[in-house]
Amino acid sequence: MNPAAAPTSSRPAEGETALELRDVHVAFPLPQGALPVLAGFSLAVAPGEVVGLVGPSGCGKTTLLRVSAGLLRPGRGEVRVFGRAPRGRVAYMPQGDSLLPWRTALGNVLAALEVDGPVPPEARRRAQELFGRFGLSGFEKSFPHELSGGMRQRVALLRTFLARRELLLLDEPMGALDALTRAELQDWLVEVLQALPRTVVLVTHDVEEALLLGDRVLVLSPRPARPLQEVRPAGPRPRARGSPELQALRLRILEALSPKRHAQTG
Repeated sequence: MNPAAAPTSSRPAEGETALELRDVHVAFPLPQGALPVLAGFSLAVAPGEVVGLVGPSGCGKTTLLRVSAGLLRPGRGEVRVFGRAPRGRVAYMPQGDSLLPWRTALGNVLAALEVDGPVPPEARRRAQELFGRFGLSGFEKSFPHELSGGMRQRVALLRTFLARRELLLLDEPMGALDALTRAELQDWLVEVLQALPRTVVLVTHDVEEALLLGDRVLVLSPRPARPLQEVRPAGPRPRARGSPELQALRLRILEALSPKRHAQTG
């Protein structure tokens, strides 16, 4: 079955919407005038869905996540997380692991819970139990400088999962890793999402990563970002990394992102 490509401003067919952006406009002031980054952007994400966002550097992907998290107010438009304002309902993992160097791995993970007040003993026990599932058993007392890059990313992802929020926004969570470590963590994250389902919006420059992890992949144009294509990989996760179907989708997305194509259609 060949996945269909279509604009992504449509709502999920049934059920409640986890994340909805309606006609969102964001522009940044510059000496020579306003720089439009999002110009009428709309998106709807269903509960439990994993949506990958890919697009050229500087097109507005991080801005889109910051708006979705309630960290940046759009000049125009509306953002809703399960029908409400996003603040306090979203866990946002920015680029890099952002671990606190003076806290242990467990201390960094618990920081996500401390935002809501004192951490109950049962929540602390739950965090410690999840160290095993996240491949971190035995490293609870290790400091960030004692961990490998891949382990630091696992700590940061565990912190995000434990934040007790309804929507996870991940900005290049594996962007700083070498290719081998990145592939291992991609496979691991597929397993985690199967065991601990969440609604996720994932920004990545790795098209294959988006196809492996996403229920659908939204291909964005150069700034100001707009939907170019929506790609739905066939079949549930996990997907075979080297399958002809996945590689065909990867090539189709790369073609859509080609600067030459934008020059021809712009």
